[in-house]
Amino acid sequence: MNNKQKVESSASTSFVSACGDFDENSFLVEDIEICDLELDRVIGEGAWGTVWHAIDPITKISYAVKVVSKYSLLKNKQQEHAKREREIMPQLDHPFIVKLKKFSQDKRCIYFIQEFVNGGEFKTFVKRNRRLNKELYQGSFYAAQIAMTLSYLHSEGIIYRDLKPENMMMDQQGYLKLIDFGLSKKITGDGRSGKTMTMCGTPNYIAPEVILNKGYSFQADWWSFGVVLYEIFYGQMPFEGDTPFDLCKSIIKDKPNFSKKIDDKLNLLIKGLLRKDPRKRYGAKKILENKFFKDTDYKAIFTKDMEAPFRPSVESSNDTKYFKKIMFPKVNEANSPELHPREDIFKHW
Repeated sequence: MNNKQKVESSASTSFVSACGDFDENSFLVEDIEICDLELDRVIGEGAWGTVWHAIDPITKISYAVKVVSKYSLLKNKQQEHAKREREIMPQLDHPFIVKLKKFSQDKRCIYFIQEFVNGGEFKTFVKRNRRLNKELYQGSFYAAQIAMTLSYLHSEGIIYRDLKPENMMMDQQGYLKLIDFGLSKKITGDGRSGKTMTMCGTPNYIAPEVILNKGYSFQADWWSFGVVLYEIFYGQMPFEGDTPFDLCKSIIKDKPNFSKKIDDKLNLLIKGLLRKDPRKRYGAKKILENKFFKDTDYKAIFTKDMEAPFRPSVESSNDTKYFKKIMFPKVNEANSPELHPREDIFKHW
């Protein structure tokens, strides 16, 4: 790491210290030492930490490194979400899910070293192509990937709980990658007997049963899928409200507006996904075998042998042009207090 990169941000100090005290508790997927990576720049940020673009100077391979302050997690009682993400991600192996390469930690932070997906947020693509109905093939191409990904997660007993375009990235080939498993949870049972109660997710996308605190399972993800389909094909949200209360009321009581100008098969699929009663809502089998996907070549999409309708114009696997510049991140993990060994519940992860 050159001097410029070392002084560019005080977070560098925290990266280097990750090779210290707690390295024996790191989860190794690939032989990567976080202190050997060269920091490029911050490419994302959240409430508890930042995401860095980092490069291995020897292999020239890029990584996305999520750096999260232990102190912030404990202070905001979010440690369980981070723990679940650390436990769930190593179990996942799917072409449309971002891969965790290594988990590591030091006295201040935990680190998720992930594959770098550099084609930009799917949300940006959706906004730019305000409505994809004119190019039905485009929309079905992405919808099929999301459906296959959710079906895979559910087969592994995992409910995602935060499906939205912001949590999907486009790779260099123009395919989607699901990211951010902080709200995901592994549940037992078949989806009817096994339920979870925590109200979480992004308000516009959460299912009625989540709001009503009735307990929910995989069907809540399929509701979110219906919202996403409506958003990408109609160019707007199916439920809206001036206040959070009004939005929740709309989700529970209102029916979305459907246009006859939109493909009938698509409208019927969305209606099946947005049924208020989760017991009557479409599940994986009905979705994947739906008439809307009649001409979809799932195998060609899964193997990425199908040409994507849009391919990001990236110059290399290290290109960061699709990420906005973040000069001053909201969170500086290097300034987080070190946890006393007795307080550090993370070290045995």
